[in-house]
Amino acid sequence: MKNVFICCDSYKGTLSSKQVNDIIYQELSTEGDYSFITKELADGGEGSLSIIKQVTSKVEEIHVPAYNPVGNIIQASYLRNERIAYIEVAVATGISLLSKSEKDPLKLNSYGTGQQILHAIKNGCTEIHLFLGGSATVDGGTGILSALSEIPFSNTNQLLDFSVFDLNNVTSLLRHVQFQLICDVKNTPTGNNGAVRVFGPQKGANKVAIELLESQMIKWINHLTSSSGIKLSEHEGLGAAGAIGLPIVALADTKIKTGFSYFNELMHYQNNIEWCDVLITGEGCIDEQTIMGKGPGKLAKLAYKRNKKVIGIGGIVKCKPAYFDVVFSTIGTNNTTHDLLNNAEKRLVNVLPHIKDYINKIIP
Repeated sequence: MKNVFICCDSYKGTLSSKQVNDIIYQELSTEGDYSFITKELADGGEGSLSIIKQVTSKVEEIHVPAYNPVGNIIQASYLRNERIAYIEVAVATGISLLSKSEKDPLKLNSYGTGQQILHAIKNGCTEIHLFLGGSATVDGGTGILSALSEIPFSNTNQLLDFSVFDLNNVTSLLRHVQFQLICDVKNTPTGNNGAVRVFGPQKGANKVAIELLESQMIKWINHLTSSSGIKLSEHEGLGAAGAIGLPIVALADTKIKTGFSYFNELMHYQNNIEWCDVLITGEGCIDEQTIMGKGPGKLAKLAYKRNKKVIGIGGIVKCKPAYFDVVFSTIGTNNTTHDLLNNAEKRLVNVLPHIKDYINKIIP
């Protein structure tokens, strides 16, 4: 009997964590001597609220009209359990909400996420868990700050002009609110490994925009540091989601937590690692970032240390990261991201016979 633990993150914009896991299970369970456990995986990005629904009792879904990053009104939901609100940045500020032509970090902002936070506070929430992955923006949280300040929405990245903010008013609003920022990366807000230079290109920023945004991000951090006395530039994890958490850390009682640690406490992944012979994990893109705080990389490291075999499945695979025995791409080498987005399920199914053969080879 081969014990297989299937625990994949979502393939952003195409398949949820549950959908990926179910497809793998359905294909591998048709024959062979296998025993399976599947669990959803999230690390602070898309899919976080789905897990919260599973494991937290008495949660209700709250719907709030909010601006998406380009200024369209959408219904943005968050979860509430008594005085705790669970808000996913990707719901109102997610990159998956936009077409390719709409990706322009000089214009996009995180105002909609700020509207969700403001709604939660005005309705009695005193603790907010904010999941930072999957954003379309590189605004240093200025969009959130605009919403909390109840400044009218503007189709611009206010990181480019943050003189409009009265930080004292927002500090008063947040005085009795505790935040947990749950992030899936270790990146700092600025520098070569920072929010702008690493994630800006992924969100549509060209070289000119990157230099402008980096310069403004440094000025914004200096301004917040001067006002709060908190050194922000070296905080690991604050580069997540275009440094969206900067004003929250500066102005409120805030803890930063890695997404994997947060969800491991809820889902007890380590117990399933102990049980299995083979871990199958992955995400939409497997690359160097996979082992820099992301869920699949954290799982792989746990399994590797316990001498388990680790199989990675990604839509796009740019490298074989440490702790993975083998990685498979669902689009191969001659296809494009467009192919993945339009045929994600079919391409995942097509690669699974190769994975089955690999498992049978390594565990007779």
